[in-house]
This record gives sequence, C-alpha cells and structure tokens, in this order.
Amino acid sequence: MSLVTLVVLATLTANPEPQKLGVSVGGTYLAAPGANGAAATAGVRLAMGRLFALGFDLGWGVVATSTVVHDRWWLMPTAAFVIPVGRVRIDLGAGLGFATASGYDSMDAFLAAPFMPVWAFQLVPAVRGHVGGAVTLSDSIDGFLRLDAGSLLLEGQKLGFRDGNPNPTIMDTTWFGLSVGVAFRLL
Repeated sequence: MSLVTLVVLATLTANPEPQKLGVSVGGTYLAAPGANGAAATAGVRLAMGRLFALGFDLGWGVVATSTVVHDRWWLMPTAAFVIPVGRVRIDLGAGLGFATASGYDSMDAFLAAPFMPVWAFQLVPAVRGHVGGAVTLSDSIDGFLRLDAGSLLLEGQKLGFRDGNPNPTIMDTTWFGLSVGVAFRLL
C-alpha cells in the first residue's frame, strides 16, 4: 500500500466526535434557469443534538447567459434534520432569509459598474431548501457537499428594495447551487 492510501484509510477509520459548532467556506457551481456561474459561500452551523442543526449561510455569485449577467447575494438562516451515518452526516434542511438578484446587460457592464444594475431586487425575503453531506476529515475539519435551491419571495409583500423589472422571470428570481467546501470545528 502506498503512503497516501494509508493516510486516507487512517483518516476514514478515525471516529472523532461530531462537529458541534463550525464555520464553513466553500465554492459553488451556481445556476439559474438558462444561466450558469459560480459563487463563494461561508457559514456557521450549530448541532442541536445528533438529529437537528441550525445554521446561517451567506454567499455571493454571478450567473450569465450570452446576453445578460445576474448577481445573487443571500443571507440565509437555516434549520436541518440530520441523519448520522457513521462518519458521514446528511442534512435535509430549509431556510428563510433575505437575498438579492440584480441584472446587467452584459459582462462588460457588470465589470465596469458592478453596483449599477439595470434592475435589482435587494434584500427581499427568500427561501432555500438544501440537502448536504459532510464527512469528518480530522479532529478539526469536516468536508462537505451541498445541493440547494432558492427563490426570492416577491409576491404578496413589499419588503426589500425593488427597482426595474416589473415582470421578473424564473431566471431572475431563482438559483440552484452545488457547493463543496470545508467546515472548521470551533466546538
């Protein structure tokens, strides 16, 4: 066996206590219907026993088509049902928070004036669902993979700032993400 194989086997057979409080960072493949891009995410997660967790995620990303560019920001408190499977933890969760979606005519317009969109929905209520898996890599680090879907909640309320785009499409108000990253144990 190679040294790398032995290190991987030793890591996978160690069984440290599950992470109770951690901060995470990750990268995300970000998409909206008809658009693709990337995002950076960060968060905090607090295990409330073995089967429940609370979290708070923030992220920023850009999705684009050949003709438009959108950015997305989100601040999302979450709750999750946790399924522990040995060294792996599966989270099934949802969140209700605030998010932003803004539209630009082109990538050049976005790069030239990233805070001067053609239209914007800023800090409006948003909802997100997620399913994720985490594995303990060491006593202080977990690796994670998460799939999520989110949407702005524009109908029926007037919270947040809205400028332009009186008839938003699903591409303007939703996002999907596939995130990968690490969580550092605080407790």
